[in-house]
Amino acid sequence: MSEIGKDVFVTTFVSYLLENHRDDLESILLEIDDSQQFGIQIDCVLLMDSDPYIVEELLRNSQRILPYFDESILIAQKKILEEHGDEFMMSIKHQCHARLYSLPANPETTKQNVSSLRGEDCGHVVALQGTVIRAGMVKMLEAEREYICKKCKHVFVVLFFFK
Repeated sequence: MSEIGKDVFVTTFVSYLLENHRDDLESILLEIDDSQQFGIQIDCVLLMDSDPYIVEELLRNSQRILPYFDESILIAQKKILEEHGDEFMMSIKHQCHARLYSLPANPETTKQNVSSLRGEDCGHVVALQGTVIRAGMVKMLEAEREYICKKCKHVFVVLFFFK
């Protein structure tokens, strides 16, 4: 199967959003705080019923496809705003993202626990199911450090490599 073009994907997903998530989008448009993060819960099973090629492409090439979701949500918001014409009560929210759930149950997308995650899962959509029993402090990892020569004031950048 060839890759779905961006325009085809965005148009198809905008139609899906307007058909299945109009109420969610309207409630987001009515929110007052534009700086807040918003999420639209996308059921992948329902999306697969609507257009299976979108979900297949999402699972194959998620880093390319996920930004199209955000762009589609923005376009859908604009269409709803045009239909309503209530520009004083509604405003476009740019920090709105798709939150995927109910991924197809196969070994590539569904992992039993955190230990089953592998390096090849990096950059792909993966579903984990479980209960958080402990959370620790966030540890900041330094990727690079700058040193300045006291004599010539030259800046040296030293990169750290993690193993």
